Amino acid sequence: MQVVRTYDSRKMLDVSAAVPDIESAFHVTLYSYNHPTEPRQFYAPAEEPSVAAGLPILDVSGLDDFSLPRPMLHCETNQVSQRPLIGSGPGGYYWSRDFRSAYVPGVSLDGSGQSVAGVPRGFDAYDIEPAEP
Repeated sequence: MQVVRTYDSRKMLDVSAAVPDIESAFHVTLYSYNHPTEPRQFYAPAEEPSVAAGLPILDVSGLDDFSLPRPMLHCETNQVSQRPLIGSGPGGYYWSRDFRSAYVPGVSLDGSGQSVAGVPRGFDAYDIEPAEP
């Protein structure tokens, strides 16, 4: 296996290897499957990856391509202002009430006095928009 990226935290690394080497290292067999909702095939192991008991590895991920990375932003353009219509807030922005309505409709709590942290999924970069006025 070849290490292709390391991280300052020393808690994660990216590797590249030939399929037989991956199968041997993680005790898996990779197969191709027909994707259930997309016109393509995806690869995935037939079993959960494992390593020798003494190795200090918490998790192995990335052995499948079932879900491909895609932009999550899908917007239409307002023909009058040419601004993207993304959310239900002013100017098309998502605001806290949009999330509350989506995930816990009918709740009167408004989050006053609470703190929120933005945590990236998969340790990728992320942006945080300013709070609603």
